[in-house]
Amino acid sequence: MDEAKGESRPIFCGKDGKWMDELEKHLQTNSQITLLALGNVKYQLLSYLNKRKDIEIVKLEPRHMKKLEKGTGLKAIVRSRKLEIGNIMHKRTEENKLESKQSEKIGKRRKKCGDEKTI
Repeated sequence: MDEAKGESRPIFCGKDGKWMDELEKHLQTNSQITLLALGNVKYQLLSYLNKRKDIEIVKLEPRHMKKLEKGTGLKAIVRSRKLEIGNIMHKRTEENKLESKQSEKIGKRRKKCGDEKTI
């Protein structure tokens, strides 16, 4: 049922950092990725996600483990921002085109005014 929604199995974040490579693979194929972290790794995960501007954090929730010695975990659902960045860049180029057209019109008006003054 999860596969129908486009979600895959969660990525368990460990101290070895292999989850970063796995996350990169999933960011290019899936829409949303679930990350699970325990202990001090949850701070590494939050730091990594905060540094990456192309990753959007959809949901963060603390996970209380059944065994108290495991402590509190972290569940993060993330997705790629590539499409949004593409749309923003497209909007910026359109805005730049409009600004250049407006500046050309203003330049032409100034030339006309300048020509009239010299004659």
